[in-house]
Amino acid sequence: MVQNEFADDLLDALPDRSEFATREEYLAYLCATVRKSKEEVRRAKHLNDNLIRITRERANQQRNLHPKKEHDGYIVLYSQQWQDRDGNGQMVKVWKSLLQTPYDAGISYTSLLDTIRKDLYPVMADLGIHQKHDEEHNGAYPVFDGDTPQNILYRWSYRANFRAGLWEMEIYTTDSLSVSADRQPARNQQGNLRKDEGK
Repeated sequence: MVQNEFADDLLDALPDRSEFATREEYLAYLCATVRKSKEEVRRAKHLNDNLIRITRERANQQRNLHPKKEHDGYIVLYSQQWQDRDGNGQMVKVWKSLLQTPYDAGISYTSLLDTIRKDLYPVMADLGIHQKHDEEHNGAYPVFDGDTPQNILYRWSYRANFRAGLWEMEIYTTDSLSVSADRQPARNQQGNLRKDEGK
């Protein structure tokens, strides 16, 4: 119904065909309107992409991640062994980790969700995660068969950490993560975590 209402509103916004001398003039007007709308969408997407890039670079600079322009901005704040129940109710050992994104906690969840989803697959591969459940199975412990990869991201949730000022993902995997130095919080010269990290 919403799509039909949108289409009705769009048709109501168009000028009446009778306002044009010929059918060709009316079609030319419609084509120009479509071109203008496509250009506005392209411009808005370009601005959005630039804002996301700037947000990521600022977060990388504040967290001392290098190179700030190339680093995707995702780091693992902690990873710990955890217990969960499989589909049969049996206790299984899994890993619970906190993944910090480069995105400001003041930006709404719905505005960032598609961006984070798109970012996540190369990050997962870098962390040794072979597969991620689809959205409808979020939270269900996987059923293993002979062909199933060993490390599966099967549960995740998002939270805005206003103290750190960034969005985070709590993730549950069937095996431990492989966390390289560039995916860990930056340390100062004494080897300690910076004061603003890991809060």
